Amino acid sequence: PDAFAADKPDAEWWMLSTAGKEGLSATGKEPERVADCRTLAGRLRCGDYKLLEQPKTVRDKEGKEKTVTTWTWRISPTRYREWEALLVDRAKVRDLAEIGRIFECLRRMPMFSGIRYPVIRLAAETNKLLVKTGTAPVEMPKMPTLRIQKLWGGGDE
Repeated sequence: PDAFAADKPDAEWWMLSTAGKEGLSATGKEPERVADCRTLAGRLRCGDYKLLEQPKTVRDKEGKEKTVTTWTWRISPTRYREWEALLVDRAKVRDLAEIGRIFECLRRMPMFSGIRYPVIRLAAETNKLLVKTGTAPVEMPKMPTLRIQKLWGGGDE
């Protein structure tokens, strides 16, 4: 049986490892089943969030665009659709107070990019629907940001 299947409970702990000579799967002494988080079957879940690898476009010091791969947490598609349905329902009846409370709840999620952008999209779509009904949009509270903290000097050591 697959320990990471969708019908199984969330991972209670995990250990990250690189592939290759010093990686967990190379030792032959894995503490538990080793899963590749880069695959759909091996993704880690924690509550309504999934860890996944995503391409990201950045500018280097010279201003040239390049695509790098980064890891982020993403809100599950099911939970996103549930938030969307709740906001659409509240927007249709012009319940601005409840929409404001929902926005406050959304802004308290961990603001990794895979969560932050869907939250921004939910707020934008809600306000678009409010405007269509002739109602003023609800301001999304300022969202916190997470800064990347480099742990190592990137090979300069």
